[in-house]
Amino acid sequence: MDGDQVLTRSQAAEYLKKKGEVYAISPAGLAKLACIGGGPKMLKVGRRVGYQTSTLDEWSDSRTKVVSSTSEL
Repeated sequence: MDGDQVLTRSQAAEYLKKKGEVYAISPAGLAKLACIGGGPKMLKVGRRVGYQTSTLDEWSDSRTKVVSSTSEL
């Protein structure tokens, strides 16, 4: 967590949006993924949830696939 910022769910959604349209997700979308799985790892203290910027970067990068044609999708 060295030098890592912890963001609220709303801040995390804004952070991902700034990374590019490919990663755009709403706070409600992050909340849903927190329930069903598949979202970024989070920190939970009591009722509060936070996301480390490094974890958000890892998650968004893991969703990226480099292809040379649509047949590879």
